[in-house]
Amino acid sequence: MGDEELDLSQVDVQDGDITGEKKKKGLSEGLARILIWVVGILVGLIVTVTVSVVTYKIMDRNSVSRNFPAVSQEYETKPEVYTYFSLINEIRTTTNDPTRSSIIVKVLLGYDSEKDNTVGAELTSKVAPLTDMIRNYFSKKTVGELKPDQEQILKEELKSMVNGILSTGVIKDVVFEEFQIIEG
Repeated sequence: MGDEELDLSQVDVQDGDITGEKKKKGLSEGLARILIWVVGILVGLIVTVTVSVVTYKIMDRNSVSRNFPAVSQEYETKPEVYTYFSLINEIRTTTNDPTRSSIIVKVLLGYDSEKDNTVGAELTSKVAPLTDMIRNYFSKKTVGELKPDQEQILKEELKSMVNGILSTGVIKDVVFEEFQIIEG
């Protein structure tokens, strides 16, 4: 050892290796670091999911059922299918206001043809009185009484009046195929 000089730049101080050869640290040390990060992330995810599930179970212990409440009969029923009588012509009249407005209305009368097959024949025989009654009904109304929020009331009143004229059956529905108010 006396004749050889030792180059200190080739000494690995960490490992205590004095042989003079450098060790390769490359792939194995880098792979280990990547694996440590992957394992750390997986453990973190597992802990987070476990804590979330346990917390949810504890919070959900005394809560009511997750089922939706029963739908009321009003929203559950399907609309009835009626036959609509459409032989009443378009009716034109004016309102009962100081400044008259024109009304154009086309009324359809719905009835259950399966349960009562005589209503259609009776409506056909009474087209003229029905047309006159509907025209007279609308001519007594003001523009304020014919607003869209009053439409259901108008339909119920018309249905009651028409059923008062009929002797063999009843109508179940009134539909406005056309309803215009032309303010004058």
